[in-house]
Amino acid sequence: MKRDGCTLARNTLEEMRVLTVQRMNEGEHPADVAASLGLNRSWAHKCRAARGRGHALKALRSTKGTGRPRKLTPIQERQDFRWVNGKRPDQDGFDFGLWMRQIVQELVLTRFDVHLTLASISALLARLGLTA
Repeated sequence: MKRDGCTLARNTLEEMRVLTVQRMNEGEHPADVAASLGLNRSWAHKCRAARGRGHALKALRSTKGTGRPRKLTPIQERQDFRWVNGKRPDQDGFDFGLWMRQIVQELVLTRFDVHLTLASISALLARLGLTA
């Protein structure tokens, strides 16, 4: 029975990749290696190909995805927190007296010249601890 590699821990998969390449270098067929580990044979070929593209076993190591960088720096986020936490929107010239995502979005755009989507504004406010 084949097992799903997504359910395994990162360090376990890393050890399996290294073991797979070592066994194939010793002459074992990729299908046999994959069968003994309970994974698909194409997985063994991918391990060998990854080693060929990288710097030896370093290419088989697990890495954490960094994701997309944030548009606001941590200093700008703290400044945004001080604006929202310390005052009301009407003190900054807005017509409404309660903070809404659209108002924070416009404030970030005018002060930092950075356009954030409403979803990004929601995530920013949640990170800053400013939720309803």
